[in-house]
Parts: sequence; C-alpha cells; structure tokens
Amino acid sequence: MDIKKALLEKDKDCLAELIVALLDGLEENQRLDFIGKHIDAGVALETLAVKDQGVLSRENTVRQVEDFCAECLDGDYYVEAEYDHYSDSYDEEEYENSEWATRFTEYLRLAVIYARNGDCPTAFTMFKVIFDCIHKCDQDYELLGTASPLDYIDIDTADVFDVYFFTMCQVAESAFEAYENMFAIWTRYKQYCEPLLCKYIIDLSIATEVVARRIEEAHDFSESEKLFLKLEELFIQRNEPFDKLSIARRLLSRHDNFSYYAACGYAEINQWEDAIHTISEYGA
Repeated sequence: MDIKKALLEKDKDCLAELIVALLDGLEENQRLDFIGKHIDAGVALETLAVKDQGVLSRENTVRQVEDFCAECLDGDYYVEAEYDHYSDSYDEEEYENSEWATRFTEYLRLAVIYARNGDCPTAFTMFKVIFDCIHKCDQDYELLGTASPLDYIDIDTADVFDVYFFTMCQVAESAFEAYENMFAIWTRYKQYCEPLLCKYIIDLSIATEVVARRIEEAHDFSESEKLFLKLEELFIQRNEPFDKLSIARRLLSRHDNFSYYAACGYAEINQWEDAIHTISEYGA
C-alpha cells in the first residue's frame, strides 16, 4: 500500500494528531529539532524558553556563548579521558558526556533555531564564535582533551553547516563578503562543507576573485592549491568554462608551483611553445 496516498486521504486534524503522536515518541532534542526545521522554529524557541527564559534574550545568549568559548580556550573544560592501552584509544564516552560537548551541542542547536526563526544576525554571531573556538581547540588538544572536538558534539553536522552558510548569505553586505566567509569555513571543515559551496555560491566571477585574493595572501601552497582546484570544480559543476591559464598566471607571482597549472592552461589551448617555456622558466 502507498503510505503517502493513504495519508493524503486523511483530514488535517487527523494528520496533526498523527504528527504529534510521532513527535511524542522522540527524545526531546530530536523533537525540538524536527519542530524547528519542519514545522515552526518559533514554537521550538518558545518550548525551550519554558525551561530557560534566557534563550529569548539574544544579547544574553551571545554573551553566554562568548564567555563559554573564552573558558574553553583557557582550558577550563579540559577532559583527561582514560586511555586503554589494549585498544590503543581513549574512552570516547568521556568526551561525548563532557560538559563542553553538552554545551556546544546546546548552543549550536539554539543557533540553528534562531536562524530558522528569522534571527540570522544572532545565529551567525553564535556560529562564528563557536566554530572559531572549535578550530582553535583542534590545534591544541590540551584545551579540551582532544584534537577533534566536533566528533563528539551531538548535532546533525551537515544541517548545522548548511544553516551556517545560509546565515552568511543573509548577514553579509556583499556576495564577496559572504563567499569570503564560506571559503574560510570550507578551508577548516572541508569534509562537512563540500556540497555547500556549490549550493550557495552563485556568482563564479566573485568566487574567483575571493579565491585569488586568499591565495595571494596565503603562505602554504598546499592549501592554495586546494582552493584553486575547488574553484575549478565549482566551474565544472556549473558547466561553465574555467580560465585556468589567466588565473594560474595571476597566481604565479605568489607561488611558482602554479606554473604547472599555467602550462596546463597553455596546453589546453594548444599553445605548446608557451607551455614548454613556462615549464622551463619556473621548473614546473
């Protein structure tokens, strides 16, 4: 039997009762996340406010997040998990049940609800403070006890980053600013953000300028190359021609290694002598 067809035959009151019954079977966090995403974020926010009126004060919530992240960076929430020599690993439950994991989870879920309720400026500020903090903790395991704190935060990571990218578009004063923020987060969290660049980046000419400037200001060729290749991938996904030659030539002043891509660009338009000269000049 077709479930969708059967549901369509039900009246609105019946469907509402069914949804409420199903929601009652979920854990509280799952229920609020579902309501915030699929029904009404305002209802989710009001439900949270029953337990904590502070969530209705944007300024108070942002201040809480800033204070908490400052404490994290001071090492106040460090967890020394038990090490199992037999399995050569730490007890991950100690990270999952830690105060820092619980509070990061709460604040990120709240930021998502704020965004879905229309308060993108507050949500964006919360996301930025939190992910800047997590990134710094990634670099120093002595702050929280692990170099991969995001692994232990109980959120729908793909959904959280999607909403974060959405708020970037809503609060930025220009597409350039929004794209700059997107590439900055992608550089840190590639595994979570891969599909989001294609989803939210519309103007490839602006994206090209953002990437070129980031590479010109960078010192690490490895990261610069990843940016360059990601930009090319965006053009391919949009079925747009990628001017590899002109972009690579612009970047040669910053990194000689882009001579390889400049030579490839010449080769793609059958300018073989220029390709060979570039290889000879820069040693690609």
